[in-house]
Amino acid sequence: MHPLLVAAFTQGGIDASTVTLRGNIAKATASLPESSSPSSSSSSSETYYAKTAHTATDIAHMCGEAASLRAMSLTAPPGLVPRVMHSVPVPPTGLPETIDSDHDPASASAGDMPTAMAGLEYTGKYGFAVPTHCGANEQDNRWEESWEVFFRDRRLGHIVHLLNDKRVGTAWEEMKERWVERDASDGVPVIYDPASYYGHAEADLGITHMFGGFSPAFYEAYHSVHPRSQPYYEQRQTLYELYHHLNHAVLFGGGSYTSSALRMMRQLVAWAEEQ
Repeated sequence: MHPLLVAAFTQGGIDASTVTLRGNIAKATASLPESSSPSSSSSSSETYYAKTAHTATDIAHMCGEAASLRAMSLTAPPGLVPRVMHSVPVPPTGLPETIDSDHDPASASAGDMPTAMAGLEYTGKYGFAVPTHCGANEQDNRWEESWEVFFRDRRLGHIVHLLNDKRVGTAWEEMKERWVERDASDGVPVIYDPASYYGHAEADLGITHMFGGFSPAFYEAYHSVHPRSQPYYEQRQTLYELYHHLNHAVLFGGGSYTSSALRMMRQLVAWAEEQ
């Protein structure tokens, strides 16, 4: 076993001599005394996962993931967010992150995800203590007092800058002036590679409208816990979805993602002009 994994398990309170690895995917099973097993069954082992990185960018990415998991675990229901046992940034060789996948499959279902997501809202400043990544793109998480300012500058403005597309830049300036600045505010689901920040809860729903969208039952369950923010719920959802079209345009090149982003921006501007 790699010395960094030994150190991670040791720091996490796991005797590394009881760990066995399975291939190159860094999946390990640590034997535990019967009395210490968190399960009521007779199982005497727990399964852990280790993630490693080898570049400064990937290490920063994984540091953000570890911080995200820890932050979400403060309010998430049991079983939704894996417990981070230990993370060790050791540039340039990598960052092992051992994650306890301890959750009871019988205690959660896919239907729990929307209500759990709705319960993660934060009411203070907007941002996060460390950078996080949406795909390969680093997100600007610097704190703002205002959600409108944060989403305008740290999300949409930042990703428009990364895209560096003249058409999108022009549309963004028009949209920013006329819309954003006037806005008022069957398995067990597990979150394992988050890009957290404290923001408006419904921003999480933006990406759910892409690639065919989620089922109506998902949104009904979500909004049974977090009622739709009014006014302008539908337009705000378009705004939140727009971020992900722009992010995908940066990740995978222009083409259809840039076209869809421009269509959504023009749609929002047209709506604002009618108000």
